[in-house]
Amino acid sequence: MSAYQAAVLATFAKHVYSVEIVEPLATSARERLAVLGFDHVTVRHGDGYAGWPAHGPVDDIIVTAAPASIPPPLIEPLAVGGAPGRPSSQELASRRSSRRRSLSA
Repeated sequence: MSAYQAAVLATFAKHVYSVEIVEPLATSARERLAVLGFDHVTVRHGDGYAGWPAHGPVDDIIVTAAPASIPPPLIEPLAVGGAPGRPSSQELASRRSSRRRSLSA
């Protein structure tokens, strides 16, 4: 998740946990968010596939990598009534196709 997206979510959430697979992006996000005063956003470098079970249960999960399906380790820490949110690869393909059609029209 980008630092921007984490900051936006932090305006609505009590705490945001973000896992970034690209280490320089995780470091940059952590530093930028700290400078901007987002002390309720925690960023770590790692593969988000396994989630971050130490911080469960959570109310919502946002997966920004658009996997075909949400990995079970990300569903398990959801609190009762929690909701996973992610763009599906099919939704993204549909958006790209629509965008190409509107640009060529």
